[in-house]
Amino acid sequence: MYDVKKDGRDERAALLAVKANLNNGWVRFARRWVIVADDVHGNGRCTVLFDLTMDRHHLIVHPAAVDTYSVALDHGAVAALATAAEEGEECRVPVVHHLHGPRELRLAPSVRNALVLSEKLPGGVIVQAVFRGERILELVDTLAEARDSVR
Repeated sequence: MYDVKKDGRDERAALLAVKANLNNGWVRFARRWVIVADDVHGNGRCTVLFDLTMDRHHLIVHPAAVDTYSVALDHGAVAALATAAEEGEECRVPVVHHLHGPRELRLAPSVRNALVLSEKLPGGVIVQAVFRGERILELVDTLAEARDSVR
């Protein structure tokens, strides 16, 4: 697994980045990508927002397009996630949640020819977005662009 300490970015910087992105209800970002995926049950949609912070040091991921699940990724985590998406492999990266601190974001292939992005919060709350078909290609492209944009 990618180690956040090796990249030289600390947890506090990521926490500040995600909080600044959500500052007073105004979302602030240098660039935004949006993918409408499926929910884990396949009977609804799960929109995922990817925001490049103004300083370009973090990617803020908003699973389900709500700040309840928003997390910050540094360059190393974005690169690891992008590579896993390209190769269709499982990947777990450290992220920072704006309320719960260090967490883990997981990308994994499923048995139904899909990629599943998931995050677990305290209390057993899990959010999952399922990418199938063309949505997998959108995810691969989005993460590749984000990898090239985060410094």
